[in-house]
Amino acid sequence: MLVTTTDVATDAPQHPTPGASWPFALVGATTTSFADSLTELVGTLIPDYARMDDDEAFVARCAYAAAAATVQQQVLLARSGVDVADVDESVLQVLLTPREVPVTVGSWAGPVPLVLVRTDYAPFSATPEPTGQVWFIDPSGERELLTTLSQLGIVSLLTGAR
Repeated sequence: MLVTTTDVATDAPQHPTPGASWPFALVGATTTSFADSLTELVGTLIPDYARMDDDEAFVARCAYAAAAATVQQQVLLARSGVDVADVDESVLQVLLTPREVPVTVGSWAGPVPLVLVRTDYAPFSATPEPTGQVWFIDPSGERELLTTLSQLGIVSLLTGAR
């Protein structure tokens, strides 16, 4: 069961099962969703997610993570106050590369954290994981995706929502 409200400050709506409470909630910029499962919450981010088999769901989570990492990277750069005219072109290329394409860097010491997709790097692929100030969005599972999105402040994942 899933209930979404556009009032992000609202108390949880009553669960339809008498005596039950919502185990999960996802707070976004304009909505709060209360759900019985993480699958339902991921479905608020990815259209038709509930209808996908495991392989399709994994691919969809990876695509969502890449899009979210691309946007989050742009937001970090814009909010940093860094004058891009003062940034080396090779560093800008890494920062502005859409995350559908894995970025290969050994160690990152750029002007803002680098936001990447966890499954593009070891142990999920042969590409070594970069070191330094690197933040990951992890689409390897539903909990991992929602937790890392929450850690980056893109959404807030609440458990035991009531």
